[in-house]
Amino acid sequence: MEDFATPAPAASSDPGAWPFPRRFVAIFTSPRALFEHLENHPSWFAPLLVSLLLVVIYIVVLWQPVMLPEMLARFEEKGTPDNVVEMMTRTGLIWSTIPAIIAIFVVNFLTALIVQGIGGFVLGGKLSYRQALSIVCHAGLIAVPALIVMMPLAIVAKSAQVSVGPGMLMPAASVEGFGPRFLALVLSSIDVFKLWQVAVTGLGVSVIGHVPRGKATVAMFVAYFIASLLGACVGAALPR
Repeated sequence: MEDFATPAPAASSDPGAWPFPRRFVAIFTSPRALFEHLENHPSWFAPLLVSLLLVVIYIVVLWQPVMLPEMLARFEEKGTPDNVVEMMTRTGLIWSTIPAIIAIFVVNFLTALIVQGIGGFVLGGKLSYRQALSIVCHAGLIAVPALIVMMPLAIVAKSAQVSVGPGMLMPAASVEGFGPRFLALVLSSIDVFKLWQVAVTGLGVSVIGHVPRGKATVAMFVAYFIASLLGACVGAALPR
């Protein structure tokens, strides 16, 4: 009787999803390879969780030496009632942390929608929302070195609003009036870490969306500076 051997299954060329530690290292050492991987394995939860944790660490570490004194100084300028001051002194850390966490969620999901719109429609690439969210959340890991640099700067400057760029010369917290505050906020957007994050996002759109890198990078920077100008207008118009 003739013996028929069962053919061995073909080896898969897909090694599977990378663990988060590998993705974390890759965003700094080999972002192109990371985005090539994320094209087929888009993920966003772990890097988003890290971003949330970083915000909590930033607020908790700076609360006593920087944020609370700033808040009390504003209360004193406005003549805030003592009972309100006492309540915010006791619970202000919680009421500052919760909105910051919500803001991180909103900003990431909204930014992903904008990135998908630019990469998937304006530039004519193939980019799903999940892929765009994966790009945005992984690019957000650049906040890790940013946090390491900015926390000591904030403690020295006695201000939570610090940046690594021309914004250091004109902190928004130290100026009055719409014009000066608008300029200060615009300058604060020209920050080394923010620009790095935009550039990495542009690379992700190029790799995953299959569009020219130059077009993707320019589009991301144009969108970023338009958003920065709009944010500066709103921030300058709001009362301190």
